[in-house]
Amino acid sequence: NENLLRTKIEGYVLFYFYYIKGVFDNLDIEGKLNFEVVASEVRTCFIKCNAIGSGQPEIFNAVVAWVKAKTSTSSNESCEALVSFFVQNCEVFNEIPE
Repeated sequence: NENLLRTKIEGYVLFYFYYIKGVFDNLDIEGKLNFEVVASEVRTCFIKCNAIGSGQPEIFNAVVAWVKAKTSTSSNESCEALVSFFVQNCEVFNEIPE
């Protein structure tokens, strides 16, 4: 359900957006990663998932699974928070959820 997804994303953004942004900013400054490259990779994953024609919950879950595989984490919730960051940052989906 897209309303449930919107609520989930808004919650993650509310609590973690600035924290995640700060982590990315620090890693970028330290030269440990390039935020633009990471954002581009997430955007590319979204475009590929979106091309399949699934609804937003399925696309969100597919991007979460991709992030989980790329980061080798066992925490689905942390991946959801990260993908929610990119939703708010307009890399995933084409608009900021209301």
